[in-house]
Amino acid sequence: MLIGFCVRGLVGNLTAPDFSILGDSVSTSPIFVWTGGSGNWAVGDSANWQNGGVASAWQNNQDAAFGAGGNLTVDSGGVSAKAISITGSSPVTWSGGAVSATALSMGSGSSLSLAGSSGYNIGALDATDATISGGTLSGTSFSITVGTGSKTLSSVLSGNASFYKLGSGELVLSAATANTVTSSISAGTLTTGGNEILSDTSTVKVDNTATLNPGS
Repeated sequence: MLIGFCVRGLVGNLTAPDFSILGDSVSTSPIFVWTGGSGNWAVGDSANWQNGGVASAWQNNQDAAFGAGGNLTVDSGGVSAKAISITGSSPVTWSGGAVSATALSMGSGSSLSLAGSSGYNIGALDATDATISGGTLSGTSFSITVGTGSKTLSSVLSGNASFYKLGSGELVLSAATANTVTSSISAGTLTTGGNEILSDTSTVKVDNTATLNPGS
């Protein structure tokens, strides 16, 4: 299927599914879709991956989409991706080797469990009404929106990154953050499991309409 596009003055045609629109930019990488269930995330493994509706072997440095949940055992040598998206209410679990990406986006109701002890360097995190648990996430920025109610993030956040709490709901941090440069709470409530949760090296900014609850 030939699709015309116009982004920031660029006009042309691309054949789906060889591109995806991510925010205000265009990625020309193929989108590899995990079809659900348990399996291995490894280069050359096609058991649970599709590209354009066709079974395809995973290749590093491609976009990855998880909409049907899944329990993935990452190759011991690790895998790398460009943009990773997690949507839907079916939980996703990563265990085993390391995962690196340029960006991770999580939609409302989605969840990610990090069961392994390997590194998960996900670049820029953008999560909305999502749940993240276990392991350690390192990245360049962490932007977490809780629209209503309460969500818990029990993963350790690491890296020279900025942390943003958005939305009128409550975000509960139950694990320590390390080396975050700036923590900004623009709305709602950020609750921590104790005074040592936020990094001592982080500058914390709290807007007039927001609340920081450091716990005990």
